[in-house]
Amino acid sequence: MPKKPKGTDGFVILSSHNNVGGPVEIQLSSNKREREIEIISMFQSSLERWDSKILRILDFKDNDESDYDFSVNTNDGPAFVELTEFAPSRGGSPYNNTDQIYNVGDMADQFKSLVDKKNSHYSRGERNIILLVYHTHFAFAIERPLLDVIRFDINRQNTIFKYVYFFSPLGSGSSFRLIYPCDFTIDVVNAIALRKKCYSFSNPTEVIEE
Repeated sequence: MPKKPKGTDGFVILSSHNNVGGPVEIQLSSNKREREIEIISMFQSSLERWDSKILRILDFKDNDESDYDFSVNTNDGPAFVELTEFAPSRGGSPYNNTDQIYNVGDMADQFKSLVDKKNSHYSRGERNIILLVYHTHFAFAIERPLLDVIRFDINRQNTIFKYVYFFSPLGSGSSFRLIYPCDFTIDVVNAIALRKKCYSFSNPTEVIEE
């Protein structure tokens, strides 16, 4: 049975002309805690590299067994960061399905369920929590139109998180997407239509069926 590919991450590179490049591999620790420290370090560097005007992480502290994964000092004061992996599944190992197609609505629902699960873990009085959702397989990168539907869903609900980010941990090539809070660019009619679309895991720019 296929297992999670520990220690290797890949990402489908999309050019401005929507040509799909080959996967880029980086080495991540097979130890969960060490891997999370690597990921938040890359996220910190990525925010600086892309000159983020919303969030900058000045430093972070590993909280070990605390309720929060990391304590951070940001450009907007102290906060906490929670990490969680996005690995959608149709049952069994999610890595069984990385060569198949996905439905935008199903993927968006699984992302929302992940955020909802984390959201329910904290009380309403806790406001300075940053949720960092990351992936460790290139097939689970988020591109449009899935990104549009996820933003539409998350920004229409109540959440205790100050920010929700999606992060591709690729060393010097890392990239991030702000999921919440942000202005979404679609309406209900567009969201319903986009949820019906299907795409290949290996090529998220190719519509398989609608």
